[in-house]
Amino acid sequence: MKNKEITTFENGKYNDTVREVYSVLLAANVGVKNVEHIVKTVLNKLGGVKIDRLPKKTFAEIMLVEAKALAPIQSVDAMINSDACTLHTDGTKRKGREYGGLQVGTSSGQYSLGILELSQGTAESFFNMIKTIFTNLGELTDKENKNKKAAEIIVTINNMMTDRHIVNTSLKNLLEKWKSECLPLVIDNYDTFNADMKKRSQAEAALKEWAKTIIVSDTLPSDSFSHSTPDFIRASTKLCVPGADHKSGYGLLFNSYLESLTPPIKQNMSTFTDIELIFYFQWQHPYFIMRNT
Repeated sequence: MKNKEITTFENGKYNDTVREVYSVLLAANVGVKNVEHIVKTVLNKLGGVKIDRLPKKTFAEIMLVEAKALAPIQSVDAMINSDACTLHTDGTKRKGREYGGLQVGTSSGQYSLGILELSQGTAESFFNMIKTIFTNLGELTDKENKNKKAAEIIVTINNMMTDRHIVNTSLKNLLEKWKSECLPLVIDNYDTFNADMKKRSQAEAALKEWAKTIIVSDTLPSDSFSHSTPDFIRASTKLCVPGADHKSGYGLLFNSYLESLTPPIKQNMSTFTDIELIFYFQWQHPYFIMRNT
C-alpha cells in the first residue's frame, strides 16, 4: 500500500468511487472548500497513498446542489412508503425576523422538508408555510399533477409535534381541515364513499335510539343474544332480509310470529342488498333504518 497511486479520473470523468467519497463527506457537513484537502491528507498520512488528481471546489458545489435537489424527492418517497408520519414544526427569530422550519419523522428516519421566513409566528403563518412546502414537494415530484401529489403527501401525516403550544391547537385544526379537503383527490369515488360514511354515522345514531325501544323477554336464555346493539342487529338482520337466510327459513318464521301477535305487527325493518350487507357489516357498522314508526 506504501506509495501506491490511486487513479481517480478515467474516460474523461471522475469515477464513481470519488463521487461516493465526496457525497459522504458533504453529507457529514464538510465544507466544499475542504473536501479535497481532507481526502488527500487522510490517504497520504494514514495510508501513504498518492492521488493523481481530485475534484476541486466547483465539483463539490455541484454535488451539493444535486444532493439538495434529490433530498426532497427522497423525503416524499419515505413519507408515502411510511407506516406513519409525524410532522415537526419549529420557529425562531433572528435579528427581528421570524423563521419557521418543517421536519417529518418516518419509518425510515427523519427528514428536513424546508425552512421559510414568516410574516409572524401565528398558527395561520405556520399553516401557510406548511402548505407552501407541501405544494412545492408535489410540484417537484409530479409537475403535471402537483395538487394531487401534494394531497397524497399531506394525508400521510398521522401526528404532529411542536414546542409552540400557543399555536398548536389552532394549527392542528387547520391541518385537519386541509387534509379533509385533500381526500377527494386521493380516494377514488370519494363522493360515493363519503355518502356511505355519512349513512353509517346516521345508522349508528338510529341504532342507539332503536335499542332503547327493544324489550327482551325474561324467558329468553341469557346467552341467546348479545348486549351489543351492533352485534344484535347483525344477527337479527337474518330475520328481515329476503333471501339472506333462505335455507333456515327464519325470515318466514319471524314474519309469521309478527302476524300472530294481537294486534298483528307489520315488519318495518328495511331490506338490504348484498353489497350493502358486505360493506356495512364488514366495517362493523350495521346499517338499519326504522320506517313508519
